[in-house]
Amino acid sequence: MIIVPVSAIITLTFICCGRWLFRKLHLLDRPELYGHQRQAIPYGVGIVFFLSFLIGSLLWLETSPQLITLLVGGGILTTTCFIDDRCQIPAWLRLLIQLFCAALIVQSGVHIPAISNPFGDPIVLDGIRWSLELGGFHLNVEPMAATVAILWIVFLVNAMNWLDGAPGIVSGISTISCAVIYLLATMKGLHVIDQSQLANMALILGGSTFVFLFFDFPKPKVLMGDSGAMFLGLMIAVMAIYSGGKLATAFIVLAFPLLDAVWTIVRRIVKGQSPLRGDLQHFHHELLRAGLSERQVNLFYYALSLGFGLSTLYLESLGKLIAIIILFGLMVSIRTILALR
Repeated sequence: MIIVPVSAIITLTFICCGRWLFRKLHLLDRPELYGHQRQAIPYGVGIVFFLSFLIGSLLWLETSPQLITLLVGGGILTTTCFIDDRCQIPAWLRLLIQLFCAALIVQSGVHIPAISNPFGDPIVLDGIRWSLELGGFHLNVEPMAATVAILWIVFLVNAMNWLDGAPGIVSGISTISCAVIYLLATMKGLHVIDQSQLANMALILGGSTFVFLFFDFPKPKVLMGDSGAMFLGLMIAVMAIYSGGKLATAFIVLAFPLLDAVWTIVRRIVKGQSPLRGDLQHFHHELLRAGLSERQVNLFYYALSLGFGLSTLYLESLGKLIAIIILFGLMVSIRTILALR
């Protein structure tokens, strides 16, 4: 468990250096655009997550093609988002880069071979395999398994980014997600293969997000920006696959952000808007407009993620489906009540 404090110290060092450097370079947010009555603070400091994970990987993780492509894909995504935090990259280009990073990671062997079915046998995704020759390289591609994995990663990347409309939520929920994934990876009798690599990844990332929460929790001293939120989304998506395709577990831990992401995509399409176009109509925005403080919204998300997340460790597929239905019903009920106010 020394990984957590060391990772936290590394991240704390980066944050302190980043606060000084970002202020010196005037890499600050613009609070007036969102009606905030406060001074500008360092924006885009979430780049420290990638840097801390990179160092942690060198210290505690075994080198493998999967880890190398994860670091390369994560580095490309973080760099792109850091630039976007400064000078607005077009949404379609961001999406293409997200798809490229996800495909790069998936081609290294990170895929979803099957999806649990609460009403019968698992839904097998790797039953079809294509053999391709590209530039002298021989590739074995499982199209269904790869496509589902890519879509899962891109979906989670954007869901976490959309959640970053209120400070503290992403870092707090990410910490809870890492804790649940760690517990899942270390549960005895659950896994056929060794999950120590995954457990260490969760500790490295969890140590980083935990210490960042002290700077991010309202009232924030720094903001992570897209570079932090999207990298965390990427990492949690990949770790859910590493844990044996426990997508339902990750979905329940992140239920409100992910259900809100689905709601947002459908809402924008119905209105004839681009699903990639940002707005201030997410669930956490509605709670803020209803009169909750940023801290209360944070605690609401934390309580749901922690409570339902821990319960998933002991639920079978049908129980997880019921939990998702309950959470969806809860979101609909709250949204309906807020709309009638």
